[in-house]
Amino acid sequence: MKKIAYISLFICLNIVGLCGGNVKNREYLSCDYSIDSKGNLYYRENKIAVGKKDKVIVEDCYYAIYKKNIYYKGNQIYEVDYKTFVVLDYGYSKDKNHIYYDGIIFKDANTSSFKIHSSNLVSDKNNVYYKNNKVDGVDMSTFKYEGCYHPYGCICYGDETISDKNGEYAILDVENDSEFKYKKIEINGYDDIININ
Repeated sequence: MKKIAYISLFICLNIVGLCGGNVKNREYLSCDYSIDSKGNLYYRENKIAVGKKDKVIVEDCYYAIYKKNIYYKGNQIYEVDYKTFVVLDYGYSKDKNHIYYDGIIFKDANTSSFKIHSSNLVSDKNNVYYKNNKVDGVDMSTFKYEGCYHPYGCICYGDETISDKNGEYAILDVENDSEFKYKKIEINGYDDIININ
């Protein structure tokens, strides 16, 4: 019975945040970020920065800016230009040099022409990317994002639709173990996309 009581006490202390030092004295900022009176910044229960207390900016729940450092879900982003850094949508951010996705440099993307179309589809002046994978064969001079495909006019099928001078295409996920692949198909009518295997 004592063992159960100790386990229950340990779980209770962890759940209500009474273990781990200065948890009681933390100021909760937004989402999972907090700061204690000594200036230590935390993501959930992990201390991610130490120092004198300073202003913390939390954006989009996942990004924190503290002492000219940028964090994504508690991990510091390196090679970032602090002065030009902005948070975009769907885990994307950028500075004058790079586009970042989930805190990681998205190497192929052009910062000045980068555009977010949906949570899965982005483009720049050179390429279209589906889930950060380049979509081959798109004529960028006539590229247009058509949106999410609606086979019955009311419920989104879940695939992205794009067009260029050569036609209209659906970008479909293709499951293949751990490797991501996509399939681009030309749309001639509703049946073409609904019956894809």
